[in-house]
Amino acid sequence: MDRLAERAAEFGAAGHGMAEIYDAHHAFHLALLAPAATTWDIRVLTRLWRAGERYIRIGFGQLDPDPAEHQRRGEAHGELVAAFRTRDPATVSTAVERHLARNETIALAALS
Repeated sequence: MDRLAERAAEFGAAGHGMAEIYDAHHAFHLALLAPAATTWDIRVLTRLWRAGERYIRIGFGQLDPDPAEHQRRGEAHGELVAAFRTRDPATVSTAVERHLARNETIALAALS
């Protein structure tokens, strides 16, 4: 969890471009899920991730020039790590749902 917290903080580095951020973002989420996910889970989730990838890149790419967005990314992923540290399924579920809902909102706004 400590290493994931460090990775989350790295998302806030203003010097990172979208490709670098996105690759680190994907690795972060896979590492976060790895202890609880089966090989099948990872296969299905990776497929879904790739299917939605272009929309996330479009949405977040529009926000990339804003330095506050870099900080928000780090904070949002730090919140996920904090939720997972509790080991409470309800807390984790709420945090993941909030995270996904925000990403969906951003992607839909970018496509409008």
